[in-house]
Amino acid sequence: MDLHMINRRLLIVVAVILIAGCSDDKTTGPEMSDIAAPLVVKVVYPYGPMSKCGNYFAGQAAEYISAATDYLEVFDPPDMAGCVSAGIRADDSVSYSWEIVDITVTMDRKETSAGYHWWIFYDGTDGDIIYNDCKIIEAEQAADESEGWMELYTDFSGNDTTHWEWTKNDDGDITMNMNWFDNDLNTYELEAVFRSGGDGYAQHSRNGTPVWKVTWIKSGSESSGEWFDYISQPNISGTWTY
Repeated sequence: MDLHMINRRLLIVVAVILIAGCSDDKTTGPEMSDIAAPLVVKVVYPYGPMSKCGNYFAGQAAEYISAATDYLEVFDPPDMAGCVSAGIRADDSVSYSWEIVDITVTMDRKETSAGYHWWIFYDGTDGDIIYNDCKIIEAEQAADESEGWMELYTDFSGNDTTHWEWTKNDDGDITMNMNWFDNDLNTYELEAVFRSGGDGYAQHSRNGTPVWKVTWIKSGSESSGEWFDYISQPNISGTWTY
């Protein structure tokens, strides 16, 4: 249902990202010493065990979180030193572009004393879909990584379809909130906490009402956790392991 809708929104963008790994286009351009990506696309959690353990809720949690981490590669394009640079834009951001089949991907990245800002644009044709310098992703993060946000634009209306916010505390724990909506104006939220020790949890809500929650902890080669189903009456819960 709502996960299917998210997957449809992500499909086009992720497909282009995957193709990027096969691009052989090599040109020259200036190098950037540290191509940082937003924290939300770099969070660590046991995706494999959660998706393979056979538990429905653990699998759902793994897929929902991956809606952010799937974008890691678009912030770290292939052969960064070989990407064409469009130079310095009016807002002092550095612009890089690279070709993926019939699409030109442009990443603008601006660094200030306060932090980083990213813009990702697509221009070109992918099958029946025409991109006309469409903004696909925008993100911002504080210089100390203490907070940030990212927005995904896939309906080409200029309005974001998925929004992430995150904070990082002094212990290195990351709290992420992901929000989206469907065509019936139902609103959805995923709250996830990634603790520096490797454990964490994810809770999914619909219109402000909790639907399920999954916890995880990694011990050696084994991952395990609990799951809670808040929709069933009475509520049920259990454990998962892999």
